[in-house]
Amino acid sequence: MILEMLPNEKNIVKYLNKTKELGMNNDHIYFINNRGQYISQTDCDRVDVEFVDFTKLSQENMDLMLRADKIIFHGLFYKYKEIINIYRVLMHCSAQLVWVVWGGDFYNEYRKNNSLLGFLTVMPVLKEHYRRILISKFNIIVSGCDFEAISSVYKVKATKLEAQYPYELINCECNFEGIKTENLNILVGHSATKTCRHVSVLKKIHIYNDKIGFIYCPLSYPRNSRYIQRVIKTGNKLFGDKFVPIIDFMDYIEYCEFLNKIDIGIFDNDRQQGMGNIVNLLYLGKKVFISEENTINKYFHEPSYAIFYTNSLNGDNFCTLKKSDAIKNHYSIIKRFSDEQFKEKWEQVYMHHHMIER
Repeated sequence: MILEMLPNEKNIVKYLNKTKELGMNNDHIYFINNRGQYISQTDCDRVDVEFVDFTKLSQENMDLMLRADKIIFHGLFYKYKEIINIYRVLMHCSAQLVWVVWGGDFYNEYRKNNSLLGFLTVMPVLKEHYRRILISKFNIIVSGCDFEAISSVYKVKATKLEAQYPYELINCECNFEGIKTENLNILVGHSATKTCRHVSVLKKIHIYNDKIGFIYCPLSYPRNSRYIQRVIKTGNKLFGDKFVPIIDFMDYIEYCEFLNKIDIGIFDNDRQQGMGNIVNLLYLGKKVFISEENTINKYFHEPSYAIFYTNSLNGDNFCTLKKSDAIKNHYSIIKRFSDEQFKEKWEQVYMHHHMIER
């Protein structure tokens, strides 16, 4: 039996639905953290799904963990008491352990637990201590981009595998006629996280003000009000009414229509974030800039993609994209995020065996 430990996040429902649709989860049980508001019992009305309070694991929960042949952690987004409880059970567990890295569960947690503020209080130090022990026990780490960074920080003996969550490619007509040269619609970043580096991007592209129609900045989450106000202030100062902050979530139809009218997407993140937007913009034949230091560069730094880097934002090619490159990106995304690829990669995770000493 495979036990999957899932955060209460919106992408998880798509993952559960896709594995069920493809007949991949006949011997799986799912624990969804009941700390969160994205998924409710009505979203996952299935006998193999249980919402679990990891701050006080029931005896039944612990018995299932001890009986599992493999336990897959989708992210390590656990508070101190949760990770202590999980650690106590796993010390008596013979299951293979898998960590599917989300990015924030590595970068954000590590920075937070190892910051000066963290060292001034006991809880983050202890939490990081138990995280380190737990991470050293993983047999498999699923990470396309961050494995090397994790290995440089933690004592890792795991095998590296790759798998991705399903991305719902937008169902609309794609235009491969290239980028217009005026009234450009530009998307900057994917959220209100500081790693999008909105302010520096806005300053860089101000030289194209006469070519810009609108600049859109999604700032609906996280609720980082001081940072959001700083981005809005900078955008209004540089672009006036052309700057459009998006502070409310869109429904799926609105989101599709919105992305399809974008000409250029700029994602200056220093690590893997905003993949849903990047994937769909490439699929739609749009021009995409990413940071060269971003770990997702490993995904797209190959001949089958035409992608551009934010360190060339002030270059001559800002408004140009060959029709052949737009078409190439479109079909490369279809191939990479097909059901066949999804099933093949995740079944490798489910079936792979790598034993290490505990």
